[in-house]
Amino acid sequence: MVANRDIKPGETILIERPITIHPAAIMASVDHPRGPWGAFEDIYEDGFPVLGETERSVYMDLWNCKPLSGTLGNKICGIARTNGLHTPLGRSKDFSGVYPTISRCNHSCGPNASARFDEETMAMRLFSRRPIAPGEQITTSYVGTANPCAIRQAELKMKYLFNCECNFCKPSKPSRSSRLLRHPYWNAANQLTRQNLDVAAEIYASDYRGSQISLCLSHARDLWAEWLSPSSKQSDGDLLQFHEDALVIIAQEGMELMRISHIAYLAHASAALEDEDGFRRWGNILISLSEWTKGREGIDQKRTWQDWVQDPMASPAWGLRIKAKGNAQNIPRA
Repeated sequence: MVANRDIKPGETILIERPITIHPAAIMASVDHPRGPWGAFEDIYEDGFPVLGETERSVYMDLWNCKPLSGTLGNKICGIARTNGLHTPLGRSKDFSGVYPTISRCNHSCGPNASARFDEETMAMRLFSRRPIAPGEQITTSYVGTANPCAIRQAELKMKYLFNCECNFCKPSKPSRSSRLLRHPYWNAANQLTRQNLDVAAEIYASDYRGSQISLCLSHARDLWAEWLSPSSKQSDGDLLQFHEDALVIIAQEGMELMRISHIAYLAHASAALEDEDGFRRWGNILISLSEWTKGREGIDQKRTWQDWVQDPMASPAWGLRIKAKGNAQNIPRA
């Protein structure tokens, strides 16, 4: 799938319903004559005629990377296992769906798009994670992008029978952040790379940054609590720099879905400092990145942020840092 126009971050690219849905975890057949997937193949073969002619044609045209035995059920099952996307339904949430177009997206370990299923509409929404230019391929990730390169490669090889050669697995040039990083938590990650391309060093540094991103929210909570303490020695700039640098590293690693919490922290910090312009800036960015909304809960969250942007003083974080500094002046000196 290739973009034919400029696509903004968070913009909906496509919404479509699945051709089929099946349980993601299926008990293997121990004694089936066609092997562990035999019972699943029988179910799919029996149910496949229920689909319309167009749906059957579109389905059978999808890629199949699983071993072929020559039976129709085997091919149908292989297509489901190759193209299934997480489709949470009901209490278990453990279902997989095959989609006519979204299932065709190629893989990248730093994808520019993501897909999310909405149970209310029974449809999958494909949306952009960052700006996508005309002619650029639209990609999703088949594996967890926060995992180290070796783990991602092993999972892709086992499930989909290919070696990933995206820029995050096979870099062609040294990776650099878009600007100088100032917070010590993040700056170490870019000290690991060299001026000249060293693929092993680049992959190690990328894995290190991915690990930092995965673990940083615990550090962020500690920073926030300490920052609002009357006894805090932390500067305003230190907290803001941590989250601004986080956004730079997240973009460098193609992990844009991790940015929502940092943008929210920056908005709340602006409110705590009684900075209306800063709060509106970060709040509007948060609202525009609609991937953070999910179902009725997400809609309500978005509406709450819209109300806060209209009236920043309604934010529960308004003035918290100012009050903490005022309380600090009343703390008895030792």
